[in-house]
Order: sequence, then C-alpha cells, then structure tokens
Amino acid sequence: MDLISALPVDGRLEILQRVPFVEAARADILSSTSIWSDRPQLVFNKFLFEERGRWIALDLTAWVDKVNETIRRHDGPIGNVILHVPDKQFKWAPHINIWVFSLSRKSIEGLTVDNCQNDTYKIGFLSSCLNLTRLELRNCIFNQSSGVFRNLLRIYLEKIAFGSDQVGTVNLDAPSLVFLKLSYCVGFKYLNVHAPNLKVVSAVNEYDAILDDKDEFSLRVRRTKCNVHWLFCG
Repeated sequence: MDLISALPVDGRLEILQRVPFVEAARADILSSTSIWSDRPQLVFNKFLFEERGRWIALDLTAWVDKVNETIRRHDGPIGNVILHVPDKQFKWAPHINIWVFSLSRKSIEGLTVDNCQNDTYKIGFLSSCLNLTRLELRNCIFNQSSGVFRNLLRIYLEKIAFGSDQVGTVNLDAPSLVFLKLSYCVGFKYLNVHAPNLKVVSAVNEYDAILDDKDEFSLRVRRTKCNVHWLFCG
C-alpha cells in the first residue's frame, strides 16, 4: 500500500479499477486510496461493476453485500463516495437508502449516485450528511423531507423530470451553494432553489427537449445575482 500511495492520482485510480473486487474489499484498497481532499474514497462505479460482471450478474445480492461490507468496515472520514446502480432488475431503492444512511453516520465530503435504472428514486438521509460539499445525482433526487444542505457547495443533477409523478416539486435549500449543473433535466418550473450565494447555473439539454419553462426558472435564479448558462446539443 505504501508503493500505491506514492503513485500519482491517475496511476492509483488505474490500479484501483483493475484490482479484483473481492481482494479489494478484503484488503480495504477501495477505502484506503486517498485522492479526495487527502481523505479516503469509496468507489463502486460502473467500471467496477462491469469488471465483476462475470459473476455479479448472476447474483446481484453479491454486489449489494460487497457494498454493505465495505461501507461497514470503513472507519473515519471519507472524501468521496461513488455508488453505481446497474440497469438490472432488482429492488435497489431500499439498498440505496441503507447505503446513504450508513454513510451519513460517517463524515463524507462528496457523494455520487449513478442510477442507470429507468425508475427515478427518491433518496433519504442526504441532508444528514452534514459535511457534504459536493453532490451528484443521476436519475435520482433527494427526498423532500431532506431539509437544509448547510455545507453543500456544488450539485450536479442529471436526467431528472421535475414535476413528474415520481419526482414532484423539488425544493433545494442550500445556503452555501455556489454552483448548480442540470443535465438533460425537464420541468424546471417545479424546481425551487433557495441558494442566496449561488453564482453559476449551467443547464445542458437536447434541441428538442421541452424547455418552455426555462425562462421562468432563469428569472427566478437570477434574483440571486448568479449567471445562467444554457447549452443545447443534438
């Protein structure tokens, strides 16, 4: 581990991604590679899942168990956590909430939940991660009872239909937030942002996306004196 720690960040990540999952979990390599604010990180990303696909696809419970085990075994603060939710039929929602609840009892700075399912999940306990400064959610959103994100500085939301039956109206209360990125999201009039320190809003969407309410959203966030950037891609 001393030799690994001495390598550049890219080199450490390359090794981390190629270590077999079972040995990585046993040796705590996943939870002891410091590359985020000088703190350890936990990486359960798409690459790792697909690399384990030869055996994990036969038993998705094994993936859940390995994530649970690694989170449980980790002691101390965590710089960044990446949780990948595969596009496989499984009851993922309760496990996501269990993972986030377990992580909320530790000091984490960054969290990414990459949901590749068609269903959009609501995640609880996120505002209980009191030291969270960076949050990235793909096709999932925080539960509306989450409360205030006191220390959140940057948030990235992707593939979320605000106002839909699954999501509903979203209220983001983040007094320290300075950067908000929305990628391939729709229904902006159902997104209410309370972030007096917000500086930049970046929104990316396709040409034919329904963005009739983007002007209303832009007007509301500009009241915080921030810059709003819309980027369309085909």
